[in-house]
Amino acid sequence: MPVIGGSMLTPHRPVRIGGRDLAEFAELQRKERERITLEKEEQRKTIQAQRLHFLLSTKQNQKEQCGI
Repeated sequence: MPVIGGSMLTPHRPVRIGGRDLAEFAELQRKERERITLEKEEQRKTIQAQRLHFLLSTKQNQKEQCGI
């Protein structure tokens, strides 16, 4: 068993980090990664929509300029 600060870690006792156990800390990290992933996906969709809008508007402008 590893020894930290003179006390032994046991599998049945949660390790404390600033009042939070490792399981809670891991869950917070997982939620943060999930939030970041969702934000990136939302940003990707927004950029894709902006690009499509630009392409459609420039195509429409070209048609108007040609008198079509």
